[in-house]
Amino acid sequence: MVVVESPPPPQRVVNETTFVPYENDSYARAHACAREQIARRYPRSVEYLEAEQALVMQYLSAQST
Repeated sequence: MVVVESPPPPQRVVNETTFVPYENDSYARAHACAREQIARRYPRSVEYLEAEQALVMQYLSAQST
């Protein structure tokens, strides 16, 4: 048998709301859709769109290092 002089304090319940970030790629999807439409409407622009995409990928890879 265990003898306790005072009872334990009541349990404390803490409700907490925190912001949890997550990646939303809607801008990239919209940009890809716009590139597809431009390429379809202006076939000669495909070369420039590919160059633009390459520059975007270079920028993103430089940001991750």
